[in-house]
Amino acid sequence: MKRARCESNSAARQGCTFAQNSMPENVERGYTGKHRRLASKPTPPSRTLSSSDVVQPPQTCQQVDWATRAQSIAAWISTIPSYSESAGSSTGNTTQASDTMSDSSRLRNKKTQIRSRSCSPNKKSSQYRNTVLKPTKIFVDVVHTLPPDIEALLPSGLRNLLDLPHSLPTSVTTNTEDSEKSAWTRELAENVRQLAAVYRDECRELAGKPGSEPEYRTHLYGDVVEKLARFSPWRRTLMANCSDKSWLTGLKPPALTPILSLPWPSLAARPQENMLQEFTPASLNSNIMRVVPSSEPSNLASPPTCTEASESSVSNLDNTITTPKPDITVGISREAFSDDHANLLEYWQASNLVFSDPHATQGDMRCPFLIIEAKGLVTHGNLIGAQNQAAGGGACAIRLLASLAAQDPKVDAPRIVFSCTTEGAIHELWIHFQMADENHSKQHMACLGAWRTTLDRHANEFVAALALIFSWGVDVFYPQIKQVLDRVLDANRVAS
Repeated sequence: MKRARCESNSAARQGCTFAQNSMPENVERGYTGKHRRLASKPTPPSRTLSSSDVVQPPQTCQQVDWATRAQSIAAWISTIPSYSESAGSSTGNTTQASDTMSDSSRLRNKKTQIRSRSCSPNKKSSQYRNTVLKPTKIFVDVVHTLPPDIEALLPSGLRNLLDLPHSLPTSVTTNTEDSEKSAWTRELAENVRQLAAVYRDECRELAGKPGSEPEYRTHLYGDVVEKLARFSPWRRTLMANCSDKSWLTGLKPPALTPILSLPWPSLAARPQENMLQEFTPASLNSNIMRVVPSSEPSNLASPPTCTEASESSVSNLDNTITTPKPDITVGISREAFSDDHANLLEYWQASNLVFSDPHATQGDMRCPFLIIEAKGLVTHGNLIGAQNQAAGGGACAIRLLASLAAQDPKVDAPRIVFSCTTEGAIHELWIHFQMADENHSKQHMACLGAWRTTLDRHANEFVAALALIFSWGVDVFYPQIKQVLDRVLDANRVAS
């Protein structure tokens, strides 16, 4: 009887002991999601009875304490969301994020399928022109009246076209009386009319398609530029491409070193007692340089600047022009040069003397004289971006001609190149040239004319202007290059 009572008392004590020992352990381990088990009384584990367990009476106060703790734990559990709900929510968020990421990936893949462009200075175009082009001595649309010596270099037919825009038939004629020349001139005039009509119709169809930049570029190259370059008298001399290849960075004008990036001059350290002085409002407002205890100059009239350049300041200090990557380029074909001329040009190219091939990946074009930057229709317009790109490409082409002229300064090497910028049906024609002003060499980009090719007369004049530039490239530009090469080769033969 007594033994049965002891076992009963011991069992009751074991239940209280289990509640005290196991429940805090469960709480520390964290919530397992099994709510109903925590609310029910756990089964006491089997254990060996000791003498102390038998002698001590049951602790009823511990049972009361267990009930209080159970209520507290149940209240705590009620404040925690269920595991299934959390898991479901997490799964839903993961699925939604996965769907979002997949959508972003699809958009990225779709964009990469579109033909990539160079680091186009379309964004912040005004800042690019003011902070990059002007410090590099490249000026766009500053000269509105060409200097007489530059105007004299224009093709005569182009001058007539610009002065007399309504006399299209005379825009493709020459002053020569040679019958053979007149025959192919009439043939060219007829080709110009046909090409202009086709291109006009294409521009009219594309005028209602905003953002159709690839189509405008494709039709401009395929319907006009390529067919003009294949005109029988020019086929062997000219070469046009629409490869969109990057040009050599060595052709870019050197960037001026920003004054903020120059190291401060070292100043002799002053005694410490001279460092501490009483400043008045007048002295603080004076814009003078003083020496601070760190022996570094400090402008007290302006706030201190951080020693490390931020991302924005780095971009502001990076005043190099964008590497040219014209949409369309027209130049002289390598096959037009003799073997001696071609070998000399390749020698200069390898020696970094004259980059007759401006492309980073060399091809069959030499000495480009016309570049085209074509843009499509967008909401805010990006014609100024095309102009900025053409300014960089034209400057590089002028530097190429300057390096060619440096090989024999006594020869009149080519001095001008042309560019065309488009935005939809708006087409502009520019001339690039270099002038010396106040002991500084400046490169200018001046506008010669503008047309809207959805109009019949404008389309004819624009195509005629390109034809005149192509003719100038064959009859004037190319012979001038050969003259420089001949002079250098002759001098080399005499010296040897």
